[in-house]
Amino acid sequence: MNKTPFVLTSVCYLLLFVFISFFALWFFTDLNVRVIEKIPKHFFAINKSYIISLDVNTTQHIVPSVQKYLRIHNVTIFHAVNHSQAMIIYDRLPLYTKYVMKTGRSDHMQISNPSMLGCLLSHISIWKSIQKGETVLILEEDSHFNLQSAVVMEHLYNDMSTIQWDVLMLESGHFIATGQWKRVGNYAATCAQSNITVNICTWFGTRGYLITYEGAKKLLAHTFPVHVQIDAYMGLLAAFNPEFKMYWTRENVVHQKLFHISKIWDGCLKCYVPRAIIFYVIFLAMFVLNVVFFARKMARVYFPTGDMCI
Repeated sequence: MNKTPFVLTSVCYLLLFVFISFFALWFFTDLNVRVIEKIPKHFFAINKSYIISLDVNTTQHIVPSVQKYLRIHNVTIFHAVNHSQAMIIYDRLPLYTKYVMKTGRSDHMQISNPSMLGCLLSHISIWKSIQKGETVLILEEDSHFNLQSAVVMEHLYNDMSTIQWDVLMLESGHFIATGQWKRVGNYAATCAQSNITVNICTWFGTRGYLITYEGAKKLLAHTFPVHVQIDAYMGLLAAFNPEFKMYWTRENVVHQKLFHISKIWDGCLKCYVPRAIIFYVIFLAMFVLNVVFFARKMARVYFPTGDMCI
């Protein structure tokens, strides 16, 4: 019996399992964390920090870690706009956004429930409060910090000290983001695109970021009407407005709490399926190999004399 299809399929599945396992381990534990002995001294001049949270009691523990590792003493827990409060602006939403909220989304960028709308409005409220000359750290309730956060923050400060920026994302980006990155120093990056009609840069994730007064003004100029989620909006503005200077870290400053499930997530798994055709070609090839192998195996069981040709 020819076992080649079975072997090839098994190898493919094994490689896929190893990839998923390694990604999960990196995602939840940050394998790039190094042991350090003391908190660095050179940081950005951050005036204040806001932690967006629906439940103050479950977020209090983040405050001392922000003060310790990022040396920000003015930390406020911002009561997030909940789903009921967010529906106040429902009549102002574009028709397509209302449609998606009724039928469900198929893309990560789309807004599919009032909680996602509330998240957007919470960030907008903080942007409006930023005063001229201020730089503010905005965090979400699943933020987590450690000593490595302080080390990376210092490196980012060194990389960005001579660069004018509006927003500096403190997480390294999600695997579904598109576009080509351009390195800035050793730890920072930005979008390298030169033609917005090809391979547009996208961004996902607002767990933590620094924003300047100028950056807040540019964001507030295009927030309404509401078409997409907060992270997608920031990425799209950076892609289509060259005046909006958005950068991000290539190594996480803000980490995610282990096994945290977002309160606004709608369970949309298809929103994270790769769009590249090669993914589906490989998947289809593996499926066909499986079908052929098992068909041949069943044929030999039920037609041992070779009466059936497969």
